[in-house]
Amino acid sequence: MSSRAASASEAISPVRGEWSASLPLIHRSVGLSRINARRWMTLCSWQGDVEVAMLVVSELVTNAINHGYVVGHLLDLRLAILEDGSLLVDVSDPLPDPPDFGAVCFPGEDEERGRGLRLIRELGADLWWFLRQERGGKTVRAHIPAPGTPIRTPARSADSNRCTSRRYAHGSQPAPAPALPVDRAARRTVP
Repeated sequence: MSSRAASASEAISPVRGEWSASLPLIHRSVGLSRINARRWMTLCSWQGDVEVAMLVVSELVTNAINHGYVVGHLLDLRLAILEDGSLLVDVSDPLPDPPDFGAVCFPGEDEERGRGLRLIRELGADLWWFLRQERGGKTVRAHIPAPGTPIRTPARSADSNRCTSRRYAHGSQPAPAPALPVDRAARRTVP
């Protein structure tokens, strides 16, 4: 699992289809992002887990709003289905400050924030970020592997509070993470 700065030209599979939108940096944009992303993935018949993709979109958009807010600026959301069947979720905000991936991996039990990036990793997505050249700011990217691809999950290092990664051999499975209850009517995770 990767949590690193990367160049915008990082090697990835060719893009089969993409969708993007610019939205205000307000919390109402989280729901709008989910609605539009779900609609686009359904129209494109993406074969991956749409519910996982919705959680990734929600967490990255929420992080952009909470940590990248600048009056009068927008966030950019881009989804791309790659030829190998995987999905890229890019969320850009106007601040060039790098995300601190390691600091948010394992928050204390009494902390209300800091679980979003950990959740994304536990769902099997790779995370990295890069600076935007044309408009300034940064993009945080999640790569959701194609269906059937062995997933990576974060492991807590015994001597640090940073995320490390573990790749599971083809065919083996990590211990399942505890399921989060989902309110299907509201399509949100219940705390």
